[in-house]
Amino acid sequence: MTTFILHGGHTSKPAERNDQLYSEIMKKIPDNGKILFIYFAQNQTKWPEFLEQNKKSFKKTKIQKNLEFAIATPEKNQLTKEIASADCIYLCGGRDSALKERMAEVKDLKKLIQGKIIMGCSAGANIFSKYFYRNSKKRIEKGLGILPIKIFCHYNENKKEQLEQLKIHEEKLPIYTIPEIDFIILKEQIF
Repeated sequence: MTTFILHGGHTSKPAERNDQLYSEIMKKIPDNGKILFIYFAQNQTKWPEFLEQNKKSFKKTKIQKNLEFAIATPEKNQLTKEIASADCIYLCGGRDSALKERMAEVKDLKKLIQGKIIMGCSAGANIFSKYFYRNSKKRIEKGLGILPIKIFCHYNENKKEQLEQLKIHEEKLPIYTIPEIDFIILKEQIF
């Protein structure tokens, strides 16, 4: 069964809820498992810095396991192999369109991620939904539709009007609002 851990944004901020995020992943990943970090939503010069930051977050959890950490390569055929060989796919936030465009090129993505742990932060969460509210552009956009949901990352009480727009947009689907420094866990079988 595929587990989706969808985060509202800012996984690197020191916070108890972010610590819980990394603990949740550690609970679910097997010992000697592989985590593939997909940083396509960010400038490539920052990828090594993000990897070091993410490794530190995993290492400070109470659950300790031997893990392999890898950064996804931009090359399409290689990315498919990397996703297939990973136990956990970690999609960093940033530019929604860059990430969505790149992941849309992966053939049979839904099939490839079956049975894996998928952690998506902000843009990384948005792309799996059918529709999402894109904060930077202040509009509703279409995701890859792997999860039949609507999602609103970086949500807070000041965004009620935008949430109402998302509710009435296109078809009626479950809506998940995820504030920054918070996350939800969805199991694919519930859909």
